[in-house]
Amino acid sequence: MTRDRGRWTLGWVSVLVTLVTIGFGTSVTAQEYCRVQLAQGWHTGAGTATIVMRNTGKPCSGTLYAVPQQNIPVDKITVLSPPKNGVVVVAVPRFAYTPNPGFTGEDRFELSAEGPERTRGRITLKGTVIVRIEP
Repeated sequence: MTRDRGRWTLGWVSVLVTLVTIGFGTSVTAQEYCRVQLAQGWHTGAGTATIVMRNTGKPCSGTLYAVPQQNIPVDKITVLSPPKNGVVVVAVPRFAYTPNPGFTGEDRFELSAEGPERTRGRITLKGTVIVRIEP
């Protein structure tokens, strides 16, 4: 974790799944937070990620990497199933989730992503992002 201009940067977090990996980058400030935790299975279509955040009215954003060890981001993100209690905005390779005003509790959405992978050409990643909004 590094501090840059008053913001804490966690960098990318990744989980190796066979030869396929996915990663997120997040930023955290002193008064609000956004944490991303990953699990296996994105290459099988059954991946999961968990976002834990506070509802400050600001988005929680992350960056998807096809190959995090080489800083190779995905070049396509599709929202397959939108959240019910918030909004997801995609600006490849980033996505941002913003909960509805006043909402606390759990929300979820499903993403699909594609990107280059040096040994296999292109890879497709798919999974569910579970969001826990704390009061």
